[in-house]
Amino acid sequence: RSKKRRELRIFLQTRKIPTELTMRIMSYADYKSARHSPVSYDSNMISPMLEAELATVMFGSILNEHPMFWCTSITFPGVFADMCRALEKKYFCESEFVFCQGALAEMMYITSHGSFALLEENTTRSATPLSSFFANEKRYFCEVALYVEAVLHSFALRTDSFAEVFVLTAGRLARVLSNSPMCATMYIEYVTDFVNRYKMPTKSNTLVADMAAEDLHCSKAACENNSFYLELNVDTRRVLKFLDLTYLQDRLPEAEEDLAATLSLEVPSSTRRRTSVSDFMRKLHGEVTVAQTQVMLREAYVELDPQDGLHARYSEAIEQERAESGILSLIALVRRDYHGFVAPQVATGSGALTRAQWDELQEALRWAEPDAER
Repeated sequence: RSKKRRELRIFLQTRKIPTELTMRIMSYADYKSARHSPVSYDSNMISPMLEAELATVMFGSILNEHPMFWCTSITFPGVFADMCRALEKKYFCESEFVFCQGALAEMMYITSHGSFALLEENTTRSATPLSSFFANEKRYFCEVALYVEAVLHSFALRTDSFAEVFVLTAGRLARVLSNSPMCATMYIEYVTDFVNRYKMPTKSNTLVADMAAEDLHCSKAACENNSFYLELNVDTRRVLKFLDLTYLQDRLPEAEEDLAATLSLEVPSSTRRRTSVSDFMRKLHGEVTVAQTQVMLREAYVELDPQDGLHARYSEAIEQERAESGILSLIALVRRDYHGFVAPQVATGSGALTRAQWDELQEALRWAEPDAER
């Protein structure tokens, strides 16, 4: 090591490199020498199983704080060991960009050692109103680059000291998963959910730290909804034999009570009892807005409770939205509220129901002859 350092210094002096640059290069060389062991081993000296265990001990902590990699380490420890071996360590000097805003994201980055700055643009300024700083933390960036063909970095990651970063490419991950069909099945389910949840961060007045956390939020949600993960972490609230919503009929959750008060609804007495279905039907004939109707709907039907209802328990927010949308549309139809019926269509910019189509629906409703009982 000292020989290589001496050779580097002699090279710089011979080429008459400026002193300031020489000092920076030598400082980086000292850092890399200290962080990188010059001692290696012959892989033929140990068995594949022992080599996998060695990789897990050396690099397992780098991946284990990520939800899906942690799940892999529990479910498929052999595959996890191969993932640890697939990691590549990269070194950076001070004020160097790990990746730049607007550049093509080609791999996943995991910070390990050093000080870093998250910036909304490629700048050498020490701080900006939306920037964020951290040091010696394991953070995961650009996971989405492993799963999609092309995506751009929404922000920049810059080092503020000598630093080391681990990277994982899509090609290496694919090669690891190709050796385990069951683990590949788990990842296909996870990746499908991850990509469906992922949204490109917007830069307008958004903290860069929040933009950077988008990947991890998607990862956590997709992992917790994965069938392999659910087998490891059984949620008793989802097990049918333990399913019980009767307690919801006796009270109104505090969050819903606050929302009801915000919307100027009549809040239940000190017992905080829910609105009954009969009361809900009766109030529909009064002057209530769509937002108020939605709150009363969730009070009357415990299945739609936003915290403890069936849809909330099974993480089916889209299905709950569909159920509520269908009921609210039917209520608007019965109340002959054309503008309330087409308001969501107008808000989303999709084609609104025409008056002629509305009249046809009203005709079908008159044929059905609904009353207070049905």
